[in-house]
Amino acid sequence: MTFGHISSNLLIRLALLAALAQSISISSALMDAEIIVPDAINICENDSYAVLIHNIGVDPERDILLDVAIPDGTEYLAGSANVSYPGGAAGDEPVIAGSNLSWNLSQVMGRELNASESINVSFRLKTLCEAAFGEFLEVNVKSNNSTLSLASKSIDVNFPILKLEFTPSVINAHRFDNVTGQVSVENTGTGPMYHVLINNTPSAGLTLAYSTAGGLNWS
Repeated sequence: MTFGHISSNLLIRLALLAALAQSISISSALMDAEIIVPDAINICENDSYAVLIHNIGVDPERDILLDVAIPDGTEYLAGSANVSYPGGAAGDEPVIAGSNLSWNLSQVMGRELNASESINVSFRLKTLCEAAFGEFLEVNVKSNNSTLSLASKSIDVNFPILKLEFTPSVINAHRFDNVTGQVSVENTGTGPMYHVLINNTPSAGLTLAYSTAGGLNWS
């Protein structure tokens, strides 16, 4: 009889637990993110980058912090930041520490990020001469309930390559002869070239008689 009473009590408890399980909604807070970068960048130019943060859970996200590690050989372009979110947008500059850009997005928005809402953080980076092939952005997002780390796809860097040629390479001439040569400049690289300045200095015993560029220094 005692065994039978225990079995009945267990059945009643199980029935109660099943009823409670049907009436309680167990929520979870989750975030997802995307990093948008250019396929390729040119040195001495600036390009747009963006981080999109999505609340894919069912609860609001609070205390959202975004940290972006930018590639070596790039620098943040001051005044280029824009944070857009449902119902508003702001141009808050990041806190910069070395190669890291940081935003307190909850402070920027002044509220929580509700379920199914997204934040878009965009900015521009200038590519410097020391940039290297295959660089990428690293992103960390933290909130009261979630932590997310991810990296962008690899970014190609286009470099210019200057080819300077004087023709003919050998000139047969006598004293006081006028000789004609041609200087050609070509960019054989994959990226544009800026601020090219050529200084042409004749060797001893030669003087410039005429130049289509108007002199020996060309820009």
